Formats: sequence, structure tokens, C-alpha cells
Amino acid sequence: MLVSGILIAGCSSGSDQKMSIIELVPENDEVLVNEKTDIEIKTDPKDTALTASDFVAGKGKIEVDGNLAVFCASDTGTYTIKASKDGITSNPVSIKVVNAQSDSEKPKPEETTYDHKTSDHNKQNTSGQTNSTDRSSINNDGPL
Repeated sequence: MLVSGILIAGCSSGSDQKMSIIELVPENDEVLVNEKTDIEIKTDPKDTALTASDFVAGKGKIEVDGNLAVFCASDTGTYTIKASKDGITSNPVSIKVVNAQSDSEKPKPEETTYDHKTSDHNKQNTSGQTNSTDRSSINNDGPL
């Protein structure tokens, strides 16, 4: 009986611990408009549960599922997210929300052009002379 009383006392003393840490760890620091991204929630004690109302995210939306907060925003900009509970405030997390690039904004691949004047059959060497591998233009005046 004495042993079970000690175990119960040990379990109940854990719930009396005051929260000392809230740490937020973002999955991404940049996302697209309306794209969801996870933010890991680390607390001490570990069993401390946060809710969406514990978060501040500007115009962004936060949903909480266990030790994950899910952030999403419908407007572009940089959002600073923090959580507070029992007088403890987390580290601030910044997430930049951007529009998807339109086709006109995407960098164009380099175009490859072929200059028919400079081919393998007619290239200038460094002395300015033209080297030709076209056998029809070779002077055949003498013996080979």
C-alpha cells in the first residue's frame, strides 16, 4: 500500500510543474499563398498542450494538432508567429508567404543558336587563317 501511495504522489507532482519553455521549429521559412506548413511545438513539460488561441500569427491562420501547429496565409508578406501560455512566450518564427511565379516571371532557358558561318569545316585559327577540311578546295597542283 505504501508503494502505491508513493506512485500516486509521484504522478500528481508531475502535473504541478509550471511551464518553462515553448519552442517553435518551422518546417519552412518560405511558402506559397494558401500553402500549409508545419511548425513543431516543443514544450517543457512535454505534455503541455497548446491550442490555436495560444498563437499570434497576424492575418495568417493556425491550426493545432498535438505537437504540430499548421500555418497558412492567403496574403503575401512576412508573418511573425508566436505562442504564449501561462506567462511563457515562445521564440518568434518568421515565414514569408509569396505568390507562385507566373510563366512570364520565370527565368527563360538560354537559347542555343547555330551560326552557319562558323562550322567545323571552316574555322579560323588564332593567326587569322582559315582552316578548311573541305577536300574540294585543296589545291592539287603538285604530287602528294
